[in-house]
Order: sequence, then structure tokens, then C-alpha cells
Amino acid sequence: MKRLGPLPAAAPRLVAGCFLSVALAGGAAAAPGDVWTLQEIVVYDELAPGLTVLDQRYDAVGGAVEILADGAIISTCPGGTEMLRFTWDFAADAAQLVEGGALLVLFNGQQLAVTPPCNLRFAEYSHITVYSPYDALLALPESLDPAAADGPRFRVVYADPTAREAWGGGDRVQTVTRTLQIEPYEPPPDRTYAFFVVQVNMFGSSTGLKFIYVYTRGDTPPPASD
Repeated sequence: MKRLGPLPAAAPRLVAGCFLSVALAGGAAAAPGDVWTLQEIVVYDELAPGLTVLDQRYDAVGGAVEILADGAIISTCPGGTEMLRFTWDFAADAAQLVEGGALLVLFNGQQLAVTPPCNLRFAEYSHITVYSPYDALLALPESLDPAAADGPRFRVVYADPTAREAWGGGDRVQTVTRTLQIEPYEPPPDRTYAFFVVQVNMFGSSTGLKFIYVYTRGDTPPPASD
């Protein structure tokens, strides 16, 4: 498991056709309590042996990961390999999110290289998506207490229920857009953080690679590192 230290200030990056709502209904300015600030990104690698992360980057504007799949872990292409890349782009800087707003996320998957006898086996059955806490609470690292999570804060909206994931190749959908709603309500005092999960699921592995975006309520930035 890896933790990201204090986040650097990031310039907003817009993605065509996407937006981040940064104001409450009616155009009123957001109060500090209405803002959720990104404190850390926890990377939780549960990929099976034979699935190797070659490169990855992740921050408040999105991320990308490249994974090499060894065909020896499945019976259909021993001796071969496939290299896949999955990306996610937020519509704007997600360092701070406002209750009542919505964040759009653009996902893409693609096969970068293949060595016979592998072809599209990993690409066709591997994907990237985003989960709300309801989907992910049972798969959190030990450093995050599920009992303290403000579970309903982020809600995934399916614009097209038939296209919930971006797949790595083949005839499946390789680019999708998902919406995260930031629900407006007063959290219980024992709910100290909220989160959503960008997850890559690879064929040949019963578990995946998780990028857990952890937020706290208020406009206080993360503490400086020592």
C-alpha cells in the first residue's frame, strides 16, 4: 500500500464535454463546511502475481496506470504478454469538491502491446471504473476505518447503465464517462472522512488496483510534510 503526501497545487484541467459544479444551487458561495478537501490518495494494490504495474501517476486531476500481464497466469496464452493502459481524467481540479455539485470522470482503456500467443484475452476482460463507498467498504485497506466513513457522501450516477466500465480492448466500450454526485447533508459527528475509489480490475485477478481518494469536510488543506 502506498500513501501520497501533501498534494501540490494543481491548475484546473478541463476535459471536453465534462464539468465540475463548484457552486451550490442558486449560485451562492460555498461555506467552509460545504467544501470537501482532498487529503490523500491511498493506493491499494491487490493484483495477483503475474500482473505488474510498470508505471502509474495519480493526483487531483486524474491518473494513469500501465500494467503488464503475464500470459502464464491463464491457460489460454502461456508464454505471451499483454500491456494495458488505463486512464481517468476529472473534469476539473478535484482537490476541493462542493456539496450539491457533481464531478464528471472520463475513463479510457487500451492495449499498448501484445506478445503471442496472447491476443486480446486480458484486454477484453480488464476494465477501469469508479466506485462509491457502498461498493467498496468491504475492500478498504486497514488504515481506513469503514465505521468512520461518511458513506453516502459520494454517489455514482449511471448515465448509461450498459456502459459502466471502460475496457482494455476488443469489441467492448473503451471510453466512458461517469458522474460523482456530492450529496448535501450534515454528516454525523463520528463520520470523519469520505471517499471514492477509482479501480482497475484485471483478468486473472480476483481483486484489483485501487486509487482511494480520501476527503475531509472543510477547506483546510493537508498538513505539510516533515
